[in-house]
Amino acid sequence: MWSKNSAASFFLTGFLGSEAIHHWISLPFFTIYLSILLGNGTLLFLIWNDHSLHEPMYYFLAMLAGTDLGMTLTTMPYSIKTKLSFMESSVLTTKSFDYHVVICYSLHYASIFITRVS
Repeated sequence: MWSKNSAASFFLTGFLGSEAIHHWISLPFFTIYLSILLGNGTLLFLIWNDHSLHEPMYYFLAMLAGTDLGMTLTTMPYSIKTKLSFMESSVLTTKSFDYHVVICYSLHYASIFITRVS
């Protein structure tokens, strides 16, 4: 076990192999994440501060907004990981198919992958 005096450190590496495009990968996720947080946060703020909205229907909307915030805060990191691992698997599958064609049908490679439109 760790002693009470030592501090554990770690290094976040991010998405391996795609360091050059991290900002392009993270921009759509950040935009969606921010819009969910701002939208639900604004709804909760308005319901909390406006006393004319203290009715059962608005309490239900506040509970839905709170649940949506909780789900977003817990599932967004997992969905980012899942999406990027799916993208990596798709690229590796395509690459393996390309290698298979190069090895097994090397003389026909150009005719298989290059189609000319006349």
